[in-house]
Amino acid sequence: MDMSDTVPIRDYRGNEVGMMLVEAQPCSDDGVVLTEDFVEDPKELRGRKLKFRITIAKLMGLPRKFSDVRPCPSSAVFLLP
Repeated sequence: MDMSDTVPIRDYRGNEVGMMLVEAQPCSDDGVVLTEDFVEDPKELRGRKLKFRITIAKLMGLPRKFSDVRPCPSSAVFLLP
């Protein structure tokens, strides 16, 4: 079950400065994306640990001053002018 969504990027004042396409894919403990595991009933997942690989697939609409965008180890994205 892959999921993707477009979410706003906001500055420290809360103003929208762009958009990003974020994807989430279920993965194993070692980070390998699961493609064959399928659950018919979500109740089967109760009590199980779930892990996801989160990917920022695309950044859109950012002003030129944010040309240096770097991922951080905490999985946050900081915009540096």
